[in-house]
Amino acid sequence: MARGKRHKPTEELRQRVQTYAALGILQEDICRLIGINSITTLGKYYRAELDLGEVQATAKVAERVYNEAKNPKGNLAAAFFWLKTRGKGQWREKTVVELQGRNGGPIQSVDISVLKDMTDEELDALRKASDKLAALAGRDSGGTTPQG
Repeated sequence: MARGKRHKPTEELRQRVQTYAALGILQEDICRLIGINSITTLGKYYRAELDLGEVQATAKVAERVYNEAKNPKGNLAAAFFWLKTRGKGQWREKTVVELQGRNGGPIQSVDISVLKDMTDEELDALRKASDKLAALAGRDSGGTTPQG
């Protein structure tokens, strides 16, 4: 398989890659902008510029946030957005959703695929048993709760 010409980085290309990385341009788009065919090649020749560009941009914005935070008239919405979307985690808001079952226990699950093979009589008996258990537990299972 024939190989293309070997890529030769120049100082101008290094600066452009660093600037593009600082602006948040995707690596696949940086490849197109500088005429490289693969992200692997981009990383091979420009890893330091890619990493440094992103860090420098985040540092500049963080500095601005700090300076504007001291100014009561500063508008921080754009700077905070940038930091939350670019700041490698430490600036991001984190949402945690925890689910739990009854009384804080594990969530109970049942494989109901066996129901498809049951007769109508078996399903009716199962519903009645479930209703009785629900009544004993003090709640309604969705069917009719037996009286009495």
